[in-house]
Amino acid sequence: LPFGKNTQKCFDLIEKLVSEQKPNLIIVSGDLALSPVNFLVYDAFAREMDKLNMRWAVTFGNHDCHIGFSKAKIQKRLLRYERCLNTLPTYAEGGYTDSFIRVSDREGNDLFAIALIDSGSYTYSEGSKKLEYGRITKQQSLWYEESLGKMGIENNIVFCHFPLPEIM
Repeated sequence: LPFGKNTQKCFDLIEKLVSEQKPNLIIVSGDLALSPVNFLVYDAFAREMDKLNMRWAVTFGNHDCHIGFSKAKIQKRLLRYERCLNTLPTYAEGGYTDSFIRVSDREGNDLFAIALIDSGSYTYSEGSKKLEYGRITKQQSLWYEESLGKMGIENNIVFCHFPLPEIM
């Protein structure tokens, strides 16, 4: 919950790390919230980023939509915050919310792109005959490759919720 001791400990740690490391951007790689008060958690996090004068973005994990709101609806809410660099999804099939953030120099030349890949929620596996954690789909991989080609940006970094060895 956004008002508990553990949340404050987390925010204190973020504040300490930001003060020491001075990052330009914070990317949350999924499962920012796991409860029916999801929006309150996102709002508390956004206020913390404002307090720290930090730019931030979120890629969604498998628990982010477990409150009855779609990830797309949550993402639209995030766009209310000035320091949030999320964009509307450019790939949104099957409930995924994938997008790119363009990073440019002061003259507006693209330096690289940050891909935010939604790892989905749960999927039914024919092989194991049970629900398994979400995965990056073949369609998402195709979207990623086509989008990079259209943008003409060679350098990029990808953020997703699950480490790739687990996905493989």
